[in-house]
Formats: sequence, structure tokens, C-alpha cells
Amino acid sequence: MARLILTGATGLLGRNVLFEVLKQSLRRGERHMVVVLGRASGDRSLRQRVMDMLSTDGADYIFGEDRPPAIDLDALLSQVRCVEADAVGRAGDPIVQIGELPGGARGWDALVHCAGQTSFRTDSETARRVLDVNFGGAQRVTALAGQIELGKLVFVGSAYSAGRMAGTILPDDLDLAGSFANPYQRSKAAAERVVRDFAELSGLDTVVVRPSTIGGRLIEERIGAVPTFAVFYEWAARMLRFKIRAMGPGRPALDEWHRLPLRFHIARGSGLHIVPADYCAKLIVHAALHPTPDRAIHLAPERSTPHELYVRRMLDWIKVAGVEFVGERPADLDRFERHYYRTLGDMFDPYVTVPAIHFDLGATRRLEQAAGIACPVVDGAAFDRLMAYAVERGLGVPEARGDAEATVASA
Repeated sequence: MARLILTGATGLLGRNVLFEVLKQSLRRGERHMVVVLGRASGDRSLRQRVMDMLSTDGADYIFGEDRPPAIDLDALLSQVRCVEADAVGRAGDPIVQIGELPGGARGWDALVHCAGQTSFRTDSETARRVLDVNFGGAQRVTALAGQIELGKLVFVGSAYSAGRMAGTILPDDLDLAGSFANPYQRSKAAAERVVRDFAELSGLDTVVVRPSTIGGRLIEERIGAVPTFAVFYEWAARMLRFKIRAMGPGRPALDEWHRLPLRFHIARGSGLHIVPADYCAKLIVHAALHPTPDRAIHLAPERSTPHELYVRRMLDWIKVAGVEFVGERPADLDRFERHYYRTLGDMFDPYVTVPAIHFDLGATRRLEQAAGIACPVVDGAAFDRLMAYAVERGLGVPEARGDAEATVASA
């Protein structure tokens, strides 16, 4: 039986890691214990959040097409312990006190740190928040790792934390004085530095995994599933909101086409490196439970998804016409274009206007071979599967279906 500590289990990546551990335990007739560290949300305790997750999204992942009509939630929860903790706190303090861990400090096989704050915004409040959660969280997790009997620390970083966005990026490239597109990238780089320094000083077996842009699932059910609509989904959601404002309230925005004239600046020949969340989870779980020869590993695809391909498909799914791809930002912006580039463009331009980059995947291939898995190709058909799930849920935009009450509530 493996004993694991997991942070970020209610987020996109962390929940898939939890589901994968439970799926493997059922398939192989093993019993693991996963201690989930996290927070309550409103009037819902951490345990309630995990129960809700397992009974819906988790059941889809764990059982797939063989999902029983009634889920034995108690059987799943028998392998999970929920301990309330917060990545934000006083520097140097462990993320949780040793006495709150079942069994105390002894006998932990792995600590997997998935918790993090993802935002491409560049305002000062976002900069403070991502630093508190990402950098501060790494400090608090390594403080815990240094106080318990631990076999391995697995830290989830970012492929974009190298400090540059050009050429070939090695998995151990890290330049804190480099060029970062936003505070999020800088905070993940600083967090990785904390983890690397801790590993060097402590000698603890530590693996840094660096996902690129994480999307919905493409291996396990339900295909496309995500808990929230961030990264490229956020671009589509914001464009949908622009459309709703232009159309007026109370109309079914996802059912009607509307024209938003926009000259959209992209780097031709470049693309976004999209990886499915379940693919990442499977490799992370393997790295946590088995010996791995590499200390830093990219979780990224062999080829990027061209910007023109996935952006055009997002626009088609939300029924927005009038967008033209251009190789340079126009000098003569109209009113809507000025608003776009001042808001949405400010967040996403650093990802869509840079030349093609390449992530070195030597360590990735070794981990894939050991785990018996390959990265699904996110081509047009696969991206459509991601968007089908997102649009079914209105991309998280309450007024997307033309509900007048939702429109008023979200105004």
C-alpha cells in the first residue's frame, strides 16, 4: 500500500491525479491512502468538496463506460483522508502540522504538490496572489517535506517557467532573471527554484514535472472534462462575453452567429502546446510511485496545435465571425480592437505572438515508456472534443444560453 500526500486535489490537474491513483488501486486490487490537503469553499468543507467530486467527475474517470448506476462512495473515500490546509501562510511554516497527518510523520511514499494559482493577468493584485500561492506554497510544502519521513517529492511546475519563450527549452532550464510573459510564469519559476534548492540541501528524491498548456481529458471519461475554464478556454469565454454585450441580453448567444470585426495578431507557423489533464496525471502518478531516472521532465506534446487552427475552432464553436489573422498588430485599431488588445490581448498576446518554441522531450519519452502511455495528439478533431464539453457548459458564462435572469445576475 502506498501512502501519498496530495495538494491541489480540487483543481484541474490535482483531481485527475487523485482519480488516477484510485483507478489504479481498483484495477490492480491494491489499497492506497491519499491524504488530500486543501481548503473548504464557502459552506462546503474540504471533505464535502472531495465527495462531490468523486461522485460525479471522479466516477466518470475511475469507472469509465463501466460506471455502475450507484457509486460506492464509501469504498472510494476509504482510501482518502481530507486535511484542511492552505498554501498561503507564514513563510517557513509547513503547509500542515505533523500532528494532523494520519500516522504522523512516518512512512510517506510521496508528496505530490499540484496546488497553484493560474492566471495570465498582469495587474498588481494578481501578481501578489500568484506569488503568495505558487512561491509561498512551495516554501510551505518543502517545509513539510523536510519534517516527515518521505520517499519522494513531486513538484508540478510549468514548461513556461524557463525564463524565455524561444528556441529549444530543456527541462532543467531556469533563469529567474530571464524574460517572463506575466507574474504567473515568474512565480512558478521562483517556486521551482525553492524546490530545487530544497532538493539539493536535503538530498530528498525530487522530481519536477513541467506541464505546458493543460486542457481537458482525452483518454479517460468524460472526454473534455475540466472543472473551470482557464487558459485558452478563458479566451473563448471572454470573446463570448464580448459577443453577448454586442448582441444584447436575453438572446441565446451560443445558438446565433454574430460578427466581431477583429484583426487578431498571431505568429504564423507557431502554436500552443496543449496536453490533456489525464495524460499528465498518469505520468505524475507513475513518477510518484516508481523510480525515475530524471529529475526534471516536460509534460508537453511533440508538436504544438497551430494558433490558426484552435483559435478558428473556438470561434466556430461560439459562433463568432469577423476575425482575421494578421502577422502584426495593426496600428489603426478601431474601438473594439482597442478594447480587445487592452484587455484580452494583454493576457494572451505573449503566448500567440512568439515564434515557435520546442520543449526537449528526452526525459518525457523515458517516463512515457515506463508508464506505457503516449501523449494524445491535439489536432482539430481532438480540439473539437475539448470544446464540445466546454460549450455544453456554456464556458462558465451564465448568460450564454440567453437566460435573462443569469444575465442580470452576472452584470
